[in-house]
Amino acid sequence: MATRDVRKSAGSGQLFLLFFLYCLRLLSLSLVLPVLAPFARDLKHSTAAWTGLTVGVYGLATGIFQIPFGAASDRFGRKAILALGLVIFALGSFVCAFGDTIYWLLLGRGLQGAGAVASTLLAYVADLTNEESRPQAMAWLGTIVGVSFGVGLVAGPILVHNFSLSAVFWGSGVLCLLGALAAVLFLPSPPVARRAASAVHKSEESFSAYKDVFHDRTLVRLTAQVFFLHFTMNALFVVVPLRLVHAVPSRDLWFAYVPVIVAGLIAMFAATALQKRFPRPDLFVLFAWLSVGAGTYLAMGAPAHRAPVVTALILFVAGFAVLEPLLPSIFTRLARTSVRGAALGLFNGGQFMGAFLGSLLAGVLVEKMPQQYLAVFFGVMAGISVFLVGGLRDAAFLKVVQLSMSRLSHQDEVAIANRIRGLPGVRDVSVDGEDYIHVQCDVRRCDEAMLRKELAAGA
Repeated sequence: MATRDVRKSAGSGQLFLLFFLYCLRLLSLSLVLPVLAPFARDLKHSTAAWTGLTVGVYGLATGIFQIPFGAASDRFGRKAILALGLVIFALGSFVCAFGDTIYWLLLGRGLQGAGAVASTLLAYVADLTNEESRPQAMAWLGTIVGVSFGVGLVAGPILVHNFSLSAVFWGSGVLCLLGALAAVLFLPSPPVARRAASAVHKSEESFSAYKDVFHDRTLVRLTAQVFFLHFTMNALFVVVPLRLVHAVPSRDLWFAYVPVIVAGLIAMFAATALQKRFPRPDLFVLFAWLSVGAGTYLAMGAPAHRAPVVTALILFVAGFAVLEPLLPSIFTRLARTSVRGAALGLFNGGQFMGAFLGSLLAGVLVEKMPQQYLAVFFGVMAGISVFLVGGLRDAAFLKVVQLSMSRLSHQDEVAIANRIRGLPGVRDVSVDGEDYIHVQCDVRRCDEAMLRKELAAGA
């Protein structure tokens, strides 16, 4: 039986296309984020509550569809599900472009959210990179995400002022259709991984694997953290633009966001560099949450003038820029290989449900709750995550080892899988259609030499 270690990774062009598609959706959202609340508030039949719902319904739809889309990508392959999601997002963008009432805009935003492929994209990147190149790929993804988010916040008000919000929606829809075509034509189809066979029926094995996702406390805590992160971020972008619109003309909003984005990029690059020297993800997450909580409270409680609000947003975005790439990177390392798509579906579902509830609550409360109470409420919601950092340090020591093996009978696969599962530090064992075995293990307790020996012994 061959035990050659597999070190294959996707080409840079394929990874760049995945990064582009991921950031295309984020850019489409961030371009409208600073101006969507004031725009929706002025549409026919709109109220503050309807405005918050329109901003947040994207998160609701995405939260609902993340897990089904992620699970479907595990079963039917990443490429088809990715292309389908981009087409649905494009259709939603076209409905938003046509809409002239709050109801049409609400429908379009919901359709955009139904194209829930964030988990599929993250799983795709993980599938096409090996263990050595994956951290670098995730770091680049985080960098590009941060840059695209910043570009969207700055460019959005400029584009809307010079053209219109409908033109931005049209452009987003066309680009997503082209992205779907590019995915079909140029992306590879990675083999569909499955959990290594055991003595139980396959449907029971599959159910057990998916149940493990929800029973892993660290994954659940990470999902809660990304929920609170986007809960507070979307609440801020409902409340703050509605307040700033009276102090800063819409055509000058981009100028207010420039120092915020610069601070966020500096924080993100600094954190990325420091993590290579100090592999303590739990401490980076902790300090970033302290920054997010303080920034949330100050941004909502500060007087409605440019200087104090921008200063508070700098504090918020500095923490947000660290957490946004770091949380999914940690989650990807912890998630079991055989159900990575479904696990990331849970994670991204939490993210977008947080976005929905944050926008909705902010829209309802902004006209009913005094400013200081509003600041305390959302500041506390952000601060809760400080208590959810436990267990993240282990992520720095997890590794997925890929080994090649000859084709096995069902009985031999069961025997080898059970032997490897019994080794200390092994978290998961899975195989794919190309006869590779994937072993997720803690490098403090298990190494490649031990796995090779056990695999050879099962020959």
